[in-house]
Amino acid sequence: MAQTDTEFWFVAPRVTEGHGWTEDGGKKFYLRFASMSLPASITIDMPANPAFTPIEIYLPANSAHTEDLTDLHDLIWHPMPNEIHGRGLHITSTTPITAYYEVGTYYNPDIFSLKGRNALGKEFYVPFQNTYRNGNYTPRPFSTINIVATKDNTVVEVIPTKPAYSGDENDPYLPGETIQVVLNRGETFAVAPNRIYSGLFPRVGQRPQNRLAGTKVTASEPIAITTSDDSVDSYPQNCRDLVGDQLVPVNIIGTEYITMRGRLNAEMLESAYILATENNTEIFLDGGYIGVIQEGEMYKQQLVNQTHHIQTTKPAYVYHVAGFGCEMGGAVLPPVNFCNGSSQISFTRSKEGVNAGGVVEKFFLNIMVRAGAQDGFILNGSTTMVPASAFNTVPGTTDWLAAEFDFTDEISAGVASFIENTKDLFHLAIINGGENSGTMYGYFSDFNQVKATSMIVESSTDFEAICYGQSAQLIGGGGINYVWSPPDFLDDPFSQTPIAFPDTTMHYTVITSGACGLVDSASVTLRVTEPLHALFSLDETVGCSPFEINIKNESIGVEHYDWRLGDGTNLSLGFDALTHIYVNESDTAQHFDIRLIGRNDLYCIDTMTTRVTVYPEVKAVAGNDISGCAPMQVNFMNQSRGADTYLWRFGDGASSVDMEPAHTFHNYSDKDTTFVVVLKARSDFGCEDFDTVYVHVKPYVKADFEFDPPEFCHPYELEITNNSYGVTQYVWDFDDGYPVQHYEDSTFIYSLENFGSAEQVFNINLLVSNDYGCVDVLERPVTVYPYIKADFTPDVIEGCNPLTVNFENHSIGGQFYGWDFGNAAGTSSGTSPVFEFVNPDPDLPAVFNVVLATSSIYGCRDTADVEITVYPRVEAEFAFDYSEYCAPQEVVFHNQAIGATGYVWDFGNGVTSTSDALEVVNVYSNTSPQAETYNVSLWVQNDYGCFEERVREITIFPEVVAEFSMESAGCHPLEVSFQNHSLNATNYYWDFGDGGTSANPGPSRTFTNDSPVDIAVYEVNLIAVSPHNCRDTVALPVTVLPKPVAAFELPENQGC
Repeated sequence: MAQTDTEFWFVAPRVTEGHGWTEDGGKKFYLRFASMSLPASITIDMPANPAFTPIEIYLPANSAHTEDLTDLHDLIWHPMPNEIHGRGLHITSTTPITAYYEVGTYYNPDIFSLKGRNALGKEFYVPFQNTYRNGNYTPRPFSTINIVATKDNTVVEVIPTKPAYSGDENDPYLPGETIQVVLNRGETFAVAPNRIYSGLFPRVGQRPQNRLAGTKVTASEPIAITTSDDSVDSYPQNCRDLVGDQLVPVNIIGTEYITMRGRLNAEMLESAYILATENNTEIFLDGGYIGVIQEGEMYKQQLVNQTHHIQTTKPAYVYHVAGFGCEMGGAVLPPVNFCNGSSQISFTRSKEGVNAGGVVEKFFLNIMVRAGAQDGFILNGSTTMVPASAFNTVPGTTDWLAAEFDFTDEISAGVASFIENTKDLFHLAIINGGENSGTMYGYFSDFNQVKATSMIVESSTDFEAICYGQSAQLIGGGGINYVWSPPDFLDDPFSQTPIAFPDTTMHYTVITSGACGLVDSASVTLRVTEPLHALFSLDETVGCSPFEINIKNESIGVEHYDWRLGDGTNLSLGFDALTHIYVNESDTAQHFDIRLIGRNDLYCIDTMTTRVTVYPEVKAVAGNDISGCAPMQVNFMNQSRGADTYLWRFGDGASSVDMEPAHTFHNYSDKDTTFVVVLKARSDFGCEDFDTVYVHVKPYVKADFEFDPPEFCHPYELEITNNSYGVTQYVWDFDDGYPVQHYEDSTFIYSLENFGSAEQVFNINLLVSNDYGCVDVLERPVTVYPYIKADFTPDVIEGCNPLTVNFENHSIGGQFYGWDFGNAAGTSSGTSPVFEFVNPDPDLPAVFNVVLATSSIYGCRDTADVEITVYPRVEAEFAFDYSEYCAPQEVVFHNQAIGATGYVWDFGNGVTSTSDALEVVNVYSNTSPQAETYNVSLWVQNDYGCFEERVREITIFPEVVAEFSMESAGCHPLEVSFQNHSLNATNYYWDFGDGGTSANPGPSRTFTNDSPVDIAVYEVNLIAVSPHNCRDTVALPVTVLPKPVAAFELPENQGC
């Protein structure tokens, strides 16, 4: 059989009303059913919603039915996460059927194949696609985990892998935190990512990385889970579609899977998502090693080929997202590592024709079959529509073959289709939709391991009792071939669904074969009732009122009795013997007809009648039964009628002939004692009557308990010691507004809470009793101080050094606050302090664990903490030798920066540098007449993006140029006038080279040369000095020719 069953549980997920509801076709929600070879009576109910009117459907054999739930959508879907609602759908059928839930909304459809008992379990891990976000609609769509309970008091625990919505987006359920709820039968609960209601698109909870993939769900009783990923946005492909399925529990999944690609375009990178349920799960693809994942971890595998063989070393889920173009649908894949699948599947196509976008709504079947059975398919009576030649081998396995079939033109929507394989099991997936209108994708084959089953349709069990001559419909499952034995009374012992006509009780065994080459068996029992006779006899038929008769039941084959005793007494007891008393309060004889109507379970009926005569009544009335605690005095009241004498026997050995005696009963034991008091009343007519009063004397009972201290902070986990004695029933009222409790432990813990602003006194009341109603009461007060909660938020949790943080205190109930800023950084007693965090380390970030301890005037205390991260210290620092220089000047800057990885120097004169050298050089000049001041800056940054800039001033005085001219050569004595052409100088120092000096700006000087022979050269030096003490020197030579000497010589000093 397919994922066929007679009982299904499902919770419908909410989808956004903003996606496709106003388009052509609008909103559509359906349940689609298909029957097998037998007709089915189907009931849809909501066990947790008494206001829901059950829907009854009769489905003929081999037919389909669509139940339109569109007008009921807001009554059946789970509306909000983190809320409990009575929205679980419960579907039952008299014979096996297939069922799926369809969201047929235009542009946003999908199907959810209902997996019957295969969907029920106590442990699940939840897969999701985590590639695409949810679309931008109003209301905003998001992903959900939807849970429905099948039994009352089901404790469900959810451990999310990402922050989950708690009702307050600022206080979500954290990853790893256990969400616990208690659900009754049919109640539903949903879990969604946090921040799905606030923020700009895409909201945090809509982003793919925040899917709750890997979330673990456990329950104390079987539950079913539906996943929904609403309006998944294939950005930038411009498609948005619903993706979801009903999950199977961990005990159903396996270690081997086969994927068959859909028709998504290449840009969509069609993928399967592999989710581990145990640590160190290794993954193999087509026989090749992929990697290892841990419990709750999911691996995305892109599907390159048409088929892939996936194996894991431990049980895992494989979730496949397929579709058309960029429109997607999701399905949990069936495992293939054990014998599973179906031999027969009935299904219904949903969409057909050309959609509003002009695209054909296509319909594909993806089929994988056990090798050797590929030639055994029959589809809608045809042996050629699914030919063996269409199947191909799957890489990595020889056990399965796979094929894809396009039946867009061959199979019509809304009509039941039936596919079977006459040789072995197969798996079937449906992909239905269009490239611009959405995809419906789901598996319809059986996920669980195949085993033989048998059932009687009329009882839906393996046992049924029928009347003689009645027939019974039998159903077998878990195989391809069926042989029933013994063949007696069967119309076809080789049919999967024979009809039995037994005339005696039969035990039938069906042997199934053909599934995976296995042989198995199952049995049913048909009990055929014997013909029945209603018979009874009486010990007497005439007597005094009250007339006690003994009725002996001698009926044969009667299972249900209807006794009508003629005095208004009617009984439905199947007894061997019965004593009955008739009363006649008249003065004449009365007649009563006793009539028995007997029948069996199939309403076979027989009747017998006998008459009884009763004389006038004597009525003994001793009063009502009495119960009390020892010692107990009873004053008996005699209300007998028609009697003349009385005899009381009290059951403890005492008696009395008084009409209304008094008697005291004692019970000195530790057990309850019942005394049977009998009153005999007799008339003068010889008629007598007896009445019995039961006096129950109960043991001593005492209420006592203690606890310490009598006062404590919220929540007070009160340890109570129960010292009560002789108690069998306890009623504890803790005066906290909750229902009373019935703790029986000698020591137990009870939590008292006080969410108010003042201390609250609870008067604990213990009412004890034993099984017979003896009670005692004790009340003790306990004081619970008000609720206190430390809570705060920093305006920033990480940043550059130094980091100033403003702390916003949200604490409740506190009057005193103590802040510890961590790492010995400091403390504060302020309400909402501002603190500067310093990290002196230039290499590593510093983490400060800030702890707020808040306390109340009652001494109650609570703490909260947040980590503040301060990035490494970066400091821009540099130095140079002087603050003032004379131009031109080469200035050496010493790099003293700390913690920097990037540098920018600006020397103020238009020159910059990114050098990280310890010494950086820049040349300054100033040809103006004024001093120039430059702002030299060093900007540094570290790897964390932190930066600092240091600016220092440097002054460059004007450049001094020493320059002069003169007559540079001449005869002795040489008179030289110096023309001073110096720039930016105010003081001058002349050295004439002959030992003479001058401070005049333009001096004159006489140079001499006493040598008559040699030339004298004097080096004249001029030092020009500015007001800033900047100076320049120039030297020029002065040449003085030899001193001429006048001389003459006469040959004679006299003559003629």
